[in-house]
Amino acid sequence: MAEYTAVKGEDGPDEAEIFTLVQLSENKIALKSGYGRYLGVNSAGEVIGKSEAVALREQWEPVFEDSRDGLYDAIGAGKLHEALLDRRVKMKADRYCK
Repeated sequence: MAEYTAVKGEDGPDEAEIFTLVQLSENKIALKSGYGRYLGVNSAGEVIGKSEAVALREQWEPVFEDSRDGLYDAIGAGKLHEALLDRRVKMKADRYCK
């Protein structure tokens, strides 16, 4: 299992805002928050970060089709890229999401 973390620069985000990508297989990943919790999907299809371990609900699949891309959960209930964009708008953190 490989882990990749963004390097914090002078103007970079706080530690809690940095996600670590954990490669689970050739086409599955998990995302660990700065709080040490994995992002997953609850039964309502909402993206949450409560789990301390990776199970089916915390697995994501990067999808690249034509000129569009995204992250889809393993059970088909949530779309992470939409949730992250919504959070970016709320936090007004465009400079961290390029």
